[in-house]
Amino acid sequence: MRSTNKSIGNRNSKVLSPAWLLCGLAIIFATLLLSIDVHAKVANADSSDVKYVRIGVSASFSGSRRSPSLNGLYGMLAMVDWINNDDNPGFKIGKKRLKFNLEIYDDSSSNDNVEQIYSSLAKGSNKVDFLIGPYSSSATQVAAEISEERKILLVAPFGASDSLYENPSGWRVQVCPPASRYYKELVAMLSEKASTLGITLNTALAFETDIFSTSVHDATKELVDADTNFNTFFDSSYPSEGGDLLTVGGDMDTFVNELLVSIELNNSDSDSIVIIGGGHDTDGIAFAQLLDSKEYTPAALALLIAPGIPTFFCDVAQADAGCTESYAEGVTTSVFTWLPTLEIFKENITNVSDGLNWVGPSHDEALELIKSKYGDIEPSYQAGSGGQAILALAKAMENAQSTKKKKVRNAIKKLKFQSCFGNYGVDKDTGIQELQDMLVVQWQVISDEPELHVVWPQSTATNDFVFPMP
Repeated sequence: MRSTNKSIGNRNSKVLSPAWLLCGLAIIFATLLLSIDVHAKVANADSSDVKYVRIGVSASFSGSRRSPSLNGLYGMLAMVDWINNDDNPGFKIGKKRLKFNLEIYDDSSSNDNVEQIYSSLAKGSNKVDFLIGPYSSSATQVAAEISEERKILLVAPFGASDSLYENPSGWRVQVCPPASRYYKELVAMLSEKASTLGITLNTALAFETDIFSTSVHDATKELVDADTNFNTFFDSSYPSEGGDLLTVGGDMDTFVNELLVSIELNNSDSDSIVIIGGGHDTDGIAFAQLLDSKEYTPAALALLIAPGIPTFFCDVAQADAGCTESYAEGVTTSVFTWLPTLEIFKENITNVSDGLNWVGPSHDEALELIKSKYGDIEPSYQAGSGGQAILALAKAMENAQSTKKKKVRNAIKKLKFQSCFGNYGVDKDTGIQELQDMLVVQWQVISDEPELHVVWPQSTATNDFVFPMP
């Protein structure tokens, strides 16, 4: 196993190297230094006016989960910086200001590494006060089992699969919306479009086989099967992380060929064909590229995760087209209610939902922290979920007026608030997220510039849904 730890608190940085992590340490440490700003060391012991809290998390500095995982981490780091900055309101227990030390391990996109890391953080020599979950539902499942066994709170910003919350939860809470709600708004939007045009949408369900994508598939199938505006003619899946996704004759290429054969046999007008599916970032990019290479464009293409990444338009574009033209134009996805580039997320702190209090910085403050301190990146929506996890944990401690594990666990299950990253509020029995919503976004080209626009719900749309795809 290769893993490195980095502890980040109030302008605080240190690197730990457990004996069982020595192999390959120098290479991974260099990766960490390139990825995260290094601050001057400061003392992190409690004082008369400061209470330090140790929070453990793993992130994927390499492997298939790298991009969304690091985006989520940047959101966490930005909110730790905001909380620890004495110039901001922050959070208090009595007269003591809360400050966080975030201890980060590289799991290299491996669930085996996740198991070793969270076991150490929950009960080993590196034991922390609280845990934040890793990226992906399968990795979160591993961490959640450890948190339940060791009775240590796990805040899960990236574990969407409903199966994670089927049983009563003692020690885990969800930040992102559950997978069963990911495509609910998308299906509603497509159904309304079909009704308006007086057509039936011939529908292909084409999802990855991991537990997250399977959860989304099952809920989506139930929705389209119950809606007479849809006729499902294809329902199949492709394997997760199947090597080189663009290899001719490989698993992904074979799957797309089978999909296109089924479309041809269906003998429907392409203006009525919709493809709903996907899984994560790398397979979503490959899916779009393969459809492009085979010169097939459906009326609508919805993919999970990948289109929400700011570089998706350019990633999908053919090499000779640069970023001026791309098959990504018209592709849709569902995202949590935060995107860095959209004006509708620049909420005034006084403009909050009924019954909810505002927590944390404004949108612009959060975005500035993410971009200026961690490489001026253009973050994806996962940064919002990571940031929300930190805010929820801090607010729960303040409400509990304690850092004792059971008191914070009870407080975070009762907690409801709004931040620049959206709403937070979970079911007290299962820990499943109830208040965070999903938006449907679509890549559109406006005045020769690719932009990601909210197209549904209509109350928050920044542009009309383009149907069929260009």
